[in-house]
Amino acid sequence: MMTATMRELRTFFGEALSTPISAGLDPANCVRKPVQGERQLGAFILPPFQREAVWRESQKVALIESVFIGLPFGGYVVNHGSRLGGPASLWLLDGQQRWTALTEFVEDGFAVRGRVWSELDREDQFLFRNTVFPCHVVRYDDEAVLRDLYDRLAYGGTAHAEPEPESSTSMAP
Repeated sequence: MMTATMRELRTFFGEALSTPISAGLDPANCVRKPVQGERQLGAFILPPFQREAVWRESQKVALIESVFIGLPFGGYVVNHGSRLGGPASLWLLDGQQRWTALTEFVEDGFAVRGRVWSELDREDQFLFRNTVFPCHVVRYDDEAVLRDLYDRLAYGGTAHAEPEPESSTSMAP
């Protein structure tokens, strides 16, 4: 009978980076063009198996408010492959909904607290663009490995249900 330690199961390797939001917003930071089935989102490439954006506007607004408030708003996972610019490089494996919201906001796609991006003063724009968005970079060329990683990140959680209305026996004042 063969036994394995938990360490022996570890095959996922990557590095954590702290990058400003501005780095992912600029399509000029994308070092390759999408090929068939891929789509570009800012500086990233969405793999062929990545779903479409599904967040409602209220979710996007909540994310942008979290950035301005200074709350943690998650991170994202991007593949650099064995060489940047090669096949599957810049695939955004986790974080598409957040990056879509960030991108649409700076393109005046929706308002937050009654103002679109272009109506913000330069200081607010500067602070937003320079807010750190934690990133985990992986380096794989095998699409099957990347798909497995994507599936683990995208489908590992449980869908949230809408909160139930407060009952009349609530302890709230």
